[in-house]
Amino acid sequence: MTSYKKKEVYILYCVCSSRQLVKFRQIIKRTDKDAFVTVSDTSEILGKGFKELSI
Repeated sequence: MTSYKKKEVYILYCVCSSRQLVKFRQIIKRTDKDAFVTVSDTSEILGKGFKELSI
């Protein structure tokens, strides 16, 4: 719930590649033109589905 309007909102947290981001942006524009989106560079991701880099 946001404190400004006391309205429930949905939050989607997504990790994707730069290539996937292009498609993801297109989907967001078609689905919700008022969506609030932030994009951040990530230096490390751990967990299922991601390959560990050997250093």
